[in-house]
Amino acid sequence: MVSNISGLTGAGGAFGVDPRLGRAPTPGSPATDAPTGDRVEISASSLGGAQASVSDALRQLRAAIEFSQDAQAFLVTVRAVARGDATQETLTSAVETYGVQLDYAREEGVGLLSGEDLVVQAEPGASPFIVEGADFALGAGLIAVTADASADDPQLDGLAQRSLESLQRVLGELTKAADALQAHQVFLGAAEAALGVRADLDAEGARLTALQVRQGLEAVGAPIANAEPAAVLGLFRA
Repeated sequence: MVSNISGLTGAGGAFGVDPRLGRAPTPGSPATDAPTGDRVEISASSLGGAQASVSDALRQLRAAIEFSQDAQAFLVTVRAVARGDATQETLTSAVETYGVQLDYAREEGVGLLSGEDLVVQAEPGASPFIVEGADFALGAGLIAVTADASADDPQLDGLAQRSLESLQRVLGELTKAADALQAHQVFLGAAEAALGVRADLDAEGARLTALQVRQGLEAVGAPIANAEPAAVLGLFRA
């Protein structure tokens, strides 16, 4: 579901780590060996654009997660029907409700539910962060139960169970992507605030800011707690 989650901690990934910022300076050692006069070549407006992209992505991800949870409830109902604990009328009503909820989510711009990839420009100038979509339509693959499902179908319970298993995997990937982007949003906000306070950070000041942000993310305990964005930190260069 998420095509480059593995890049969160890779040096060349969307959220890679600048090797110069791997750990805090040892007491008594020089704070930095970078030449004097390094400058941050980034603007608050470019960081703001990344924040807007991440915010919109989080909106879509949260909506997709909420719908996925509704889909789980739908499939539980289907299994109850298949096992004789509910009627065809219950199944028909559940199918109709599911269709209405899916149409509404799609109209609200949650393309992930139609199999569209979500492309997030999470860092200025970096490769985008991509979350792969999945088609939630009835009978489309992820949800094997069809719109004309019958309570008498001997395969109905198996279809619902396989759909639940597939849905659980997708929901896990959506949640992981949302957690990663939410933690990344914290970093972007801190970086933007730092640039607003001091437009021309030298190398030492930039590294100190990055260290403070990393420590803040560690306290949050997010999936990318130890992974500063490469495109942002790569700008603290000679």
